[in-house]
Amino acid sequence: MAISLTGCILKGKPKTTSAMPVAPKPAAAPAPPPLPPAPLSIPQMHPELPPPQPLSAEALATTEAPGEPPAPPPPPPRVSKKNTSPPRPRPETTPPNPPAAPPAEPDTRPPIQEIVPPEDLNRLKASADAHKAEIEKLLAQIPLRGLTKEQKDAVDTIRSFVRLSDEAERGGDMRKANELAERGFVLAQGLPGAK
Repeated sequence: MAISLTGCILKGKPKTTSAMPVAPKPAAAPAPPPLPPAPLSIPQMHPELPPPQPLSAEALATTEAPGEPPAPPPPPPRVSKKNTSPPRPRPETTPPNPPAAPPAEPDTRPPIQEIVPPEDLNRLKASADAHKAEIEKLLAQIPLRGLTKEQKDAVDTIRSFVRLSDEAERGGDMRKANELAERGFVLAQGLPGAK
């Protein structure tokens, strides 16, 4: 910036020129109207189709043979007010049996499970065992003869939670086993006479 200013200082005072008025240009003729836009698609008068492709024997074997379309269900019989006799049964047509699907191969892969560190597994197992022991104590304190139907259903639910917890533990899912035992324990605490 300093270099460009030095040029002004060395030359001295710039000369002022008077501005000459610019002659106006004559008005241009109006522009022609724009052309209509080109069509988005071009109609094909002679479409070119690909050559026919033959089907292999394997492809033909996999297609099902077209059977008879199933018969529409018979309309319900009309019962007039004058006729009091029961309607006659109509013979029913059964649709043809669909072909049986081949049996699926059993999955030999182990089920997907969460990877839990051994210390967490031990903690979950101890918690589940403690909940189950508390449930047994609470159920032993309750007189089963004095319970209402809802309370007996609650005892059955608690026992099913304990059973499902044992099954989950045998399956190796200690997190689920602990959750089920905890649910059973919470229900057992809500029973009358449980302390």
